[in-house]
Amino acid sequence: MKKKLCIILVVAIVICAAAGALLHKVLPREPVSVSKYGIGSELDPVYLTAHRGGNTDAPENSLPAFESAREKNFYAAECDIIRTTDGRWLITHDDDVILHFFSFGKLSEKTYDEARKMKYSFDTNFIKYRDEKIPTLEEYLNVFTVGDTRPEIELKSPGTEGLEDVVKAIEERGLTEKAIVISFHYESLQKIHELNENIELWYLLHEISPEEVQKAKDLGCSSISAKYQNVTAAEIDLISSYGLDTALWTIDDPKVVKEFYDLGVRNFVTNRLGN
Repeated sequence: MKKKLCIILVVAIVICAAAGALLHKVLPREPVSVSKYGIGSELDPVYLTAHRGGNTDAPENSLPAFESAREKNFYAAECDIIRTTDGRWLITHDDDVILHFFSFGKLSEKTYDEARKMKYSFDTNFIKYRDEKIPTLEEYLNVFTVGDTRPEIELKSPGTEGLEDVVKAIEERGLTEKAIVISFHYESLQKIHELNENIELWYLLHEISPEEVQKAKDLGCSSISAKYQNVTAAEIDLISSYGLDTALWTIDDPKVVKEFYDLGVRNFVTNRLGN
């Protein structure tokens, strides 16, 4: 009897923990202000990028999330793009659609029409936005034709196929000087630069080395972007010595931001923080 009670108690605890985690994920919440922690000033600002949009209000990488980031005056709103089988660029982080939608399969194996039928699942405030469609690159860029927030586009897949359409979409909306394109894939950044050398590029790195920083410098990148847990003060100094900026992802603790701010970093990607 005692054993059964113990099992029931453990199961109840697990269910409660899972329910709590789910509620934390799907309920909207207010961003934590970094200015309250003494980070940034009018003379020496901090630049916050909304990771996958303002996902404290709406499902990540959705149009409402990007509109929220613009309304809250983030420096930039980062998105991820994946191409459908019929050549349309859509906004989502994961190729496996079940991670964000009530659907199955891979986005890269779906047509545009198939992908636009998918519904958001278990992301922030998803019930409120159940009629939202997965955004196209063009719809995402339209959000930033007004306001100061910059569109920041991550090229998720290797290769150069279809990048002409990315550059064309940026140019047609007059966002050449405003957009930022980022990627781990050097050849993708090279192609963007070849198509339009005025689009700002950030090189994403898992490991920072003089050779990789030099490559970024040679290509005309403005920044090295890296996971903050992998970056040391010496590497920040190395990047700076090449005349490049450091951007760090993804930081949701203002105390961690303050540590790197004091080391000279000014660009941070975040899910939970605000100005």
